[in-house]
Amino acid sequence: VGMITKYFGGIIPEYQGCLNDFDKDLEAVGRHAIEEYHHKMDALKVNEAFASVFSYISRANKYIEETTPWVLAKDEARIDELKSVMAHLVRTLYVSSVLLQPILINKTKDVFAALGLSSEEVNYNNIHDEHLLDSRTVTKINISASITIENEYGDRSELPADEDLTVDVVKRTYPTKGVIKCIEGNRETDRKSIGSLDVDAASKTTALSGETGI
Repeated sequence: VGMITKYFGGIIPEYQGCLNDFDKDLEAVGRHAIEEYHHKMDALKVNEAFASVFSYISRANKYIEETTPWVLAKDEARIDELKSVMAHLVRTLYVSSVLLQPILINKTKDVFAALGLSSEEVNYNNIHDEHLLDSRTVTKINISASITIENEYGDRSELPADEDLTVDVVKRTYPTKGVIKCIEGNRETDRKSIGSLDVDAASKTTALSGETGI
């Protein structure tokens, strides 16, 4: 999304097919991932189904290294190659997000919104539509607010930071006792404690929020 904003003013380039072997290989891996996901889910092998998606994502990361879009952007004669790279990457992002919806419900909604898609346009049946994202306007991905809680053993769990997040909800969602810490920040280097609470002593209706601490 950042590269599309930087190189194309936020407009997703139209899909042009495969311009080189890198494009062909990424698409082949994507088709295989979708097939594997479908078969593994039908066989109730859920972990293996999601593993196929992450393999697709890993291939996309390698694709970035192979195609070097930052180099293509410096050469006007290779603008079509750059457009193809961007189109393939946003397609990978969309397909992966659709397949990972069962485990990343809120995060995938943020991705779809950033790709200019309404909730009505997002469904499993259109993951094969190569032109779905053509000419859409991307926006910055807005990561949903959340709170990471940590128990006395250092175990962490992420919960949505909304007004309904109470001690009772925490204990039912994330069984724990004693003192818990509330942490904010997505990256390990950015994490900071915004409070702590004795969940055994607190009222069940005591609210937790990222804005007020605990």
